[in-house]
Amino acid sequence: MSARVHLIPSLAILCAFSSAQALEAPVAAAAFDEPPQPAEVTDAAKHSIQKGLDWLVKQQNPDGSWGCWKADRPSVSVTSIACLALMSMGDTPNRGKYSEQINKAVTWLLKLSEQRRGEMIGDENKTGLGPTFAHGMGTLFLAEVYGMTQREDVKEKLERAVKWICERQNPDGGWGDGGNSDLPITATMYMALRSSRGAGIEVPSKPFEKFEKYVLSCQNEDGGFSQFQNQHGRSMLYPSTAGLRLLYGLGKAGTKECDAATQFVLKRGLGEDYGNRISEWCFLGSFYVDSALMIENGPAWKAYFPKTRDYLVKIQNADGSWTIQYCSECRAFASALAVCTLAAPYRALPVYQL
Repeated sequence: MSARVHLIPSLAILCAFSSAQALEAPVAAAAFDEPPQPAEVTDAAKHSIQKGLDWLVKQQNPDGSWGCWKADRPSVSVTSIACLALMSMGDTPNRGKYSEQINKAVTWLLKLSEQRRGEMIGDENKTGLGPTFAHGMGTLFLAEVYGMTQREDVKEKLERAVKWICERQNPDGGWGDGGNSDLPITATMYMALRSSRGAGIEVPSKPFEKFEKYVLSCQNEDGGFSQFQNQHGRSMLYPSTAGLRLLYGLGKAGTKECDAATQFVLKRGLGEDYGNRISEWCFLGSFYVDSALMIENGPAWKAYFPKTRDYLVKIQNADGSWTIQYCSECRAFASALAVCTLAAPYRALPVYQL
C-alpha cells in the first residue's frame, strides 16, 4: 500500500482548504469575482456550463432538495451532485451567485441526516445506483462544504456519516448494497472518506488498507475493470473509470496497472457499452475520470478531456439539461454530472486534489 493513502493530506491540499476558509466571510453575491476561464474550457463549454447551471437552479425544490426534475421526490444523491455542480466554479455556501441554493440544500441534508441518525439514506432509488451510493455522495458533499466553511453543525453530521461508511465496509474491502461490493460505489465511498479527511475529519486508515486488494481483484487482463468480482473478463467503461479513480487515489499513477486502465478508458467512448447511447453510468464515469487524470495533468488528461468536453457540449438540450439515453430518466442527475465534468478544469472542488 502506498504511503500516500495513510498520511494526512499533503500541505498543498491543506493549504487549499485553508485558503477557502480564509475567503469565507459572508459577502454579497455581486461581490464574487468570476474565476479566470481555464485554457481547457472553450467558450462553447463555458456557455454550456452556464446553461446547465441555470437549468439546475430552476429544478430545486422549495425545501432545498432536488429530485430528477422540478417538484420530484427529493433525492440525496441528486441533491448532493447538483450542489457540487453549483460549487464547481468557486461558489460556496457563504459566497457566490449560488450561495443561497447551496445553503438551502445543506439545511435540507442536515435535517434529513438528523432524522436518519447520520445515515442520510432515503428510500428513493431513481438514479439506479442504490442507497449506499446516495449516502456516499451525501457525505462527499458535506465534506466539501465543511472543508470550505468549518461549520460545526456540518462537522457533527459529517463525523456520523463517516462512521457509518467505515462500519459498513464489506469483508472483501469494498462497499455496496446487500453485502455485495460494487466497484463504482467503492470509488464514491473512497472519495467521500478522502474528502472528509482532507477537510480535517478524523478518518481511520483501516478502510483504505482493506480495499486495495479488492480494487486490483476487479481488474482484467485488458486493463479494464469489472463492476463485481465475479465478472472477470467483462471490462466495461463505467467500472473502469471507477477503477482508474481508485488506482490514482492509491498512489499507483505510473504503474502498469494504472497505465493499462488509462489506455482502456481513453480508447472507449461514452455510450459505447450501450449501443452508443449515453447512460447515467457514463455521466458518473466522466466525473470519476476527471478527478483522476486531472491530478497528474499529463498527456492522458489532455487526450481525454477535450474529447469528452466537446461531446457533452454537442448533446446538451436546448433548455440547458442533458438526457440519459439508456436506462434511467433522471435528468437532473445527468445534468449536474455533465456540469461537474465540463467545469472540472476550474479545480474549485477540493476533491479534485485528493
